Amino acid sequence: MIITLTVLAGSLAIIVWAIYLYLNSNSNYWTQRGVTNAKTTSIISRFLAKDFTFIRTDVDMYKQLKGKRFGGYMELWKPALFITDLELAKRIYIKDFDHFINRRGMEVEKQDPHFYWTLANQTGDKWKNLRSRMSPTFTTGRIRRMFNIFDSSAKKMVKHINQEVRTNNEIELRPILQDLAMDVIASAAFGIETNLFEDRTSLFIKMGKDIQQTFAGKNLFKFFLISMSPKLGELLNIKITNDDADRFLSKLIVDSLKHREKTNEKRDDFLQLMMEARQGKLKAEDESQLDAYEKAAKLKDVPVDSDLVFDDDLIIAQSMLFFLGGFDTLDGLLSFVVYELGVNPDIQEKLYQEVKAGVDENGGEFSYDIVNNLEYLDMIISETLRMYPTGVRNERKCNKAYTIPDTDVTVEKDILVTIPVYAIHHDPEYYPDPEKFDPSRFTKENVSKRHPIAYQPFGHGPRNCIGNRFALSEAKVAVAQLILNFKLEPCKRTVIPMVLANQVTLKPGDDICMKVTPRN
Repeated sequence: MIITLTVLAGSLAIIVWAIYLYLNSNSNYWTQRGVTNAKTTSIISRFLAKDFTFIRTDVDMYKQLKGKRFGGYMELWKPALFITDLELAKRIYIKDFDHFINRRGMEVEKQDPHFYWTLANQTGDKWKNLRSRMSPTFTTGRIRRMFNIFDSSAKKMVKHINQEVRTNNEIELRPILQDLAMDVIASAAFGIETNLFEDRTSLFIKMGKDIQQTFAGKNLFKFFLISMSPKLGELLNIKITNDDADRFLSKLIVDSLKHREKTNEKRDDFLQLMMEARQGKLKAEDESQLDAYEKAAKLKDVPVDSDLVFDDDLIIAQSMLFFLGGFDTLDGLLSFVVYELGVNPDIQEKLYQEVKAGVDENGGEFSYDIVNNLEYLDMIISETLRMYPTGVRNERKCNKAYTIPDTDVTVEKDILVTIPVYAIHHDPEYYPDPEKFDPSRFTKENVSKRHPIAYQPFGHGPRNCIGNRFALSEAKVAVAQLILNFKLEPCKRTVIPMVLANQVTLKPGDDICMKVTPRN
């Protein structure tokens, strides 16, 4: 028995030692190339201690490498490049984009095809082709026609809050904002009236929240495992998406597609646009509004990929991405805006006066033009995204060897390149007193003085967030309706300062409780 235990202990020690050697086999990768290597705590040890966040990791490396244009670090056993220089980041995003077309990809086609085929996960010409086919979905003209959906959902939210304050004026607002986000996505994506504010048992709520957990909690570890070792992920049949949510959303979309094809029903929503993309339709007005970055990348010149067919699975994949991206962005953005307006009453009052003046000119109703011409509202949204960018970092994967300008350092194919959005947004060199919420940073004059890459909540270049105009428009309508109708103040249950959740996308760690007082 003693001999057996001794042998087992010896074998375990050998295995642990072998893993240690493997993880450290590339530890001198950057120093051998004359690149400063940032010191980081092991990802595994941070996971085990439940202490891993991209913010803490990136800010720590950013401080170490500040003053240098770039540096290296290790992501487990794989070398990665960390960018601190804004001009170099601009080249990676735009001028030298042909070397950095891809993001960190997930090789999960066999076990998780709907996640695999999302636009965000595609690479090379397949990404270019899919992006060019989807871009007309998010033009200004399309979003303008969706305005009534945004405004209708925001009015439902206002009605619900008015009912809540009759019994209790200290309200946890984040769950209500999440319902709003889900209602907008359900209507704008699939043409579904969810009745979420009245029906708390809605299956749509449960499935939506399951989808929302894609990059939270234990899924964060699965995300890293699959990206670092695709073969192991396939062997263990690890999926990113939730099975129940995947089946629910798939059935919902397939049934809607069949119904519309059978009845020839048409709606101004995302699913309709996906059907048009399947048919190869692209209206002239849409093409004329394509983003300038996309035109510069000549996405329209990419030959049609014969393998890229807008079948049901591809449409399901993009719908899932739209749901996840739209819900996550709006949930986080609105929660942070509400918090900052609540703890900054002078800013809230100035916004109220601007919003009130805007709607008074239109008979008390909002319109697309009124909301998008509210300059102070735009400044508040921009400052919120500076302090709390949904994506705390942007990543690009080198798709062909790239020599960094004015150096002899070559970034090899498949090296991951990290641009630390949160750390840049909180750098006092670009934003003095960066922890202060100050919308005046985004006056036209102040914006013109800053490097354009100092602000990048949606990325830059051809691979920026395809839905950024959609997200900004729906957020502005929601904030405008909320502040027009209610005054927000901190209460004894308000968590100050803000506590952030431990997940990939930036979210509050609590439900943002505020004292809510109707203005009329």
